[in-house]
Amino acid sequence: MRKSDFIFRPIRGEEANLLRMNAPEGAVLFAIDTGKMWMIVDGKKVVLSGGTSGAAVLYGTADAKEANEEGKYEFTLDELENEDAKPKAGDLILNQNGTFFKITSYDSLTGIMYCDLIAVSGSGGGGGGGIIERDVDITWDDKTIKQGNTYIYG
Repeated sequence: MRKSDFIFRPIRGEEANLLRMNAPEGAVLFAIDTGKMWMIVDGKKVVLSGGTSGAAVLYGTADAKEANEEGKYEFTLDELENEDAKPKAGDLILNQNGTFFKITSYDSLTGIMYCDLIAVSGSGGGGGGGIIERDVDITWDDKTIKQGNTYIYG
């Protein structure tokens, strides 16, 4: 598979069916009956939310983000679709431009979430730099995350 052939494709279904499924590398699985989520990484289902991790997926409405001096990306509550969310370390943010972030800490006094950018790869990871694929839309149920740059690593 060429890097430009990678397509982010969420797969929805009942948990029992998803657990039996042989999903492709990089797929994200959403259990509609339990709310659990997995991503296929190196051929294994890695828990993203639900179950014992308890991680939430928040939807960001921010424009493109730049890292601060410490290499962290900052989000505020008003940059989330649900401004009443209760973010915590370990939660994920899927931003409107298609980038994924993992919250590493949350300052409840200032309302700032400090995040790491998550590299999404269709090849199972690996080192090296990334390429930018332009004009990518991600559709989730009835919402389309607007076009932007998608960084593909690995």
